[in-house]
Amino acid sequence: MKACLILTYLLLLIMSDTAPAAVTESMVTVINSTDHGAIGDGNNDDTAAIASMLATLEVIEGPARLQFESNRVYRIAKPVIDGFAIKLMGRVDVTIDGGQSTFLLAPNVRFLHAIDCTHLSVQGIRIDYDPLPFVEADIIDAQPGQPIITVRSQEGFDLRRSGGPTRDPDEQAYFGMSWHQGPHSLIGHHQMIEEVEHLPDNTARIRLAHPYEPVNTGVDHIPTITLPVPGIAHLQGPGHVFKIYKCHSADLEDIEVWSAPWFAFGIFGNTGDLTFRHTHVRPKPGSSRTTSTWRDAFHVKNNAASLLFEDIHAQGCNDDTFNISSHGSRVWKQIDEQTFDLVQVYPLEITPLNPGDQVAFYDPTNHRFLANARLVSVQGEQAPEFRDGQPYSPILRVRVDRPVPSVVPNQTLFWSVTYSNPQTTLRRVRLYNSARLRSPVTIEDSHIEALLWITGWSDGTELPVPTDIVIRDSLLRYGRGNPTHAIIATPLEAQGDTDSRHLPGTPPVTNVVFERNRIFGGFYIGQATGIRLIENEFITEGHPIELFDIRAALLHGNTVDGEELKQKHLTLRLANDTDDVRITP
Repeated sequence: MKACLILTYLLLLIMSDTAPAAVTESMVTVINSTDHGAIGDGNNDDTAAIASMLATLEVIEGPARLQFESNRVYRIAKPVIDGFAIKLMGRVDVTIDGGQSTFLLAPNVRFLHAIDCTHLSVQGIRIDYDPLPFVEADIIDAQPGQPIITVRSQEGFDLRRSGGPTRDPDEQAYFGMSWHQGPHSLIGHHQMIEEVEHLPDNTARIRLAHPYEPVNTGVDHIPTITLPVPGIAHLQGPGHVFKIYKCHSADLEDIEVWSAPWFAFGIFGNTGDLTFRHTHVRPKPGSSRTTSTWRDAFHVKNNAASLLFEDIHAQGCNDDTFNISSHGSRVWKQIDEQTFDLVQVYPLEITPLNPGDQVAFYDPTNHRFLANARLVSVQGEQAPEFRDGQPYSPILRVRVDRPVPSVVPNQTLFWSVTYSNPQTTLRRVRLYNSARLRSPVTIEDSHIEALLWITGWSDGTELPVPTDIVIRDSLLRYGRGNPTHAIIATPLEAQGDTDSRHLPGTPPVTNVVFERNRIFGGFYIGQATGIRLIENEFITEGHPIELFDIRAALLHGNTVDGEELKQKHLTLRLANDTDDVRITP
């Protein structure tokens, strides 16, 4: 009898350690949109139908699928919950299948907020806004050095919808985007808008915050501008169109975002495996639009998850296609050599901190790492505090597993290495707007016609200092984000005056690899070590290749404008203690 009990106990232990059974179709409860009154004709409001679908989901405990009919147009005229059409919290094995239908959102609606979900799947979604948050226009008169331009709306747009800022506290950085046709793609510039005066014949006079400076791209063209619609554009409102927050494993596929008042995707604090395939942010195909989203396409912050972005097309963003980074903190107070009070620089989306996580301390004045350590304990509420409606970062007390030297309160920067997106891959992406790469990333087999900006913020808002970045088998060409450079890599906004780049300490930009790429335009890496440029083809088009304050680098098998790359092709300055910079055929 005793032996039987022991055997039974061992079997239970074995069963408890096995992976959960795969979800089969027979296990899934399907919640069909037509059963809940959705019409999907683009005219009638389907908000109530979606609310009914979510109410049904609430009472289902197992795997479920929200199923919409194929190729319909669902109008969502008001939020269902907390500013979103769909909000999921703590759900496991839920699928949203849009059937490749279009969801027309009202200006104050975002589509999906997923919080603490596991094995989430989203597919077949098309997002557009009605009314649109922007108006496209041609610049028909501008005097260089003056803050006044005159514009005429393009066909299909009503210029009367444009206007100046509303001064709503939720309204951020109220700007339009001027566009100039560059040698390869559009080159855009932010134009901060103060006032719009409407004139006859669908024209308007725009007063800018700063003088307008036209861009000579060498290409004959009529410059254009995307103007914001007040009360819609730049409003943070309920947030990103898709916000994936602290989820464990998610799969998003076959999604299009054609317009957005703010950011398209917000990806924060996730773990497990997250994949984004055929998930595009671009102007609606077949339309005359230049713009898709007013800010970033993919805002990727504070993740410990393995992230894969595959077969992505991002274009028409008025900020970056990708911002891949983490939020940094400053040491507020040093308690002892291993214990510190921290305050995150940006007061929202607090980076998760857990015992056992790897963290880093950094001296931004001298550009040097102070320590890599492990968290032993974390005290304090990891959520923003709100006073009079304004967010403030909490003070968190952390203890690490080793002494940290040379810490200076209110100066030393801190970040979580564990939650700095350490396993991020972009594969077969097509990007036509700039990308900020703050944290480790691998880019493969991609086509990028915009600035790749590899750097962090010196104030600690966005970190870490760039390390472990690999870009291979891709076409990299200057365009949106910088009129001359395809690549700029620096530690913390060090680009600028050449003399200011020569800083003490260990060169902090480390392990950056460019391999088998075609690179059009300027190329700059500053204060770096572990640089490998292998078998790249540089087509400079008159722009420089610059390497400043380099300690260790290998340049092998590269060509410049059809010639073997040699030192004469570079603007090269070595770090004081350089001992290993090699250029080989």
